[in-house]
Amino acid sequence: MSAIATKDLTYHDWKAKLSLELKGKDLTSYDYVWDGVSISPFDERTGIPINRFPKNKIGWLIGARCDLKNESILHALQFGAEIISIESTEKIKNFPAIFNDVRLDWISLELDTNDKINIKSLYAYLKKQDYLNTSGAVITAFENQYDLYSEYSPLLPGYKFLSLDCLASDTAAAIANKFSLLIKLIERLADADSIQRVLTNMVIRFTPGHDLVLTISMIRALRLVWMHILKSFNRDIDLPVTIHSYIKNDGIKSTDNMILSTAASMTCVTGGTDALFIEPPDPLKQHKAWQLKLQHIMKEESQLDKEDNLIAGAYTIERLSTIIAERIWEKI
Repeated sequence: MSAIATKDLTYHDWKAKLSLELKGKDLTSYDYVWDGVSISPFDERTGIPINRFPKNKIGWLIGARCDLKNESILHALQFGAEIISIESTEKIKNFPAIFNDVRLDWISLELDTNDKINIKSLYAYLKKQDYLNTSGAVITAFENQYDLYSEYSPLLPGYKFLSLDCLASDTAAAIANKFSLLIKLIERLADADSIQRVLTNMVIRFTPGHDLVLTISMIRALRLVWMHILKSFNRDIDLPVTIHSYIKNDGIKSTDNMILSTAASMTCVTGGTDALFIEPPDPLKQHKAWQLKLQHIMKEESQLDKEDNLIAGAYTIERLSTIIAERIWEKI
């Protein structure tokens, strides 16, 4: 678009000039649509809030999803992983062997399992190694979370036992349903425990899509919804919620490539994730530490971990974040 002098230019005049520059093309063709709501980048920009919300810290933890082999975890740590995620649908037989030479007091650990025996075994290992005050999260099915929190939260104060999964493709109704179940769980737990303690025990696991604007807006919207929840419990809105983002690839779809995975990583960080896990688009062709090196580049060269609320004031994203959060909260 050619330069347009904006001094004393009304919104109506600006829009007319814009239409002329675009040769009469319908401006609604540039609308951003989410869950039936249209947002025009050409709307008059009045009354759009700059959303601010608390985070655990500036920047994010570099995450690595590892198998249950000791060498896999040590390799990830060698390349600077700050949080390790392991997953198992079966009984984990030997935690001492898996974590041999691993200092769990230097990193965070995420265990994803529905087997209660695995959680019991992890606790026994942490207790034996004097790691009870380390940090981490146990991700398990929603129906197991009440019992696990009640039993293990007092024993592992640095671990989080409450979680929910959100996808960038989820509708407002789908996300509202997940948060509604979470609120009921919080109410049950708060009857027997400190509400403040329960509210600090939460992890939102977010899976982005390939819509970069939506990914940023969705992460920010989830934090806005959390602020609504805090207000509903008469809590200070400065109590942050932890968000972990997972970029998933299977190396089969055409969208599984380094460029899109890098772009998705940037949007998660820009949106304000607390930890980032990236599956390599093609593990057979790429270095095993590609996803870790990428995050170090984003930190050390792009310095994306030096600023808080990177996207504050971006019109379309701020408005979309607000709309998503409002629609979710209305349905809750």
